[in-house]
Amino acid sequence: ATQPYECVLCNVPLGKASVVSHLNGKKHAAHLSESEKADAPSRKPKGFSWTVTRKAANVLECTLCGVPVAVANIESHLDGSKHSNNLRKAAKRYGSVELEVTQFKLPDRYLG
Repeated sequence: ATQPYECVLCNVPLGKASVVSHLNGKKHAAHLSESEKADAPSRKPKGFSWTVTRKAANVLECTLCGVPVAVANIESHLDGSKHSNNLRKAAKRYGSVELEVTQFKLPDRYLG
């Protein structure tokens, strides 16, 4: 079966349940470290982007957390502790975290 995600840095397909664990794993950290050494003259952090996509009529997916979320619950998820922890981990690892909303309009407070 085709995996819905891919880590382009490590060149591996990922299932939605494995995105966060992959990003926090040793192999990804090693590839990230190698990549940072190659980019050392620029000293710019790679950054990390995530999005909220529509999976069905009333279901969205937070790609940062790899979880489906009912449309009615998206703000609760984005304000929740699991999502906040994943944001902190990504920011610590990548230096910056950016939300890219491609298929669903979120309130402006999440876009800043």
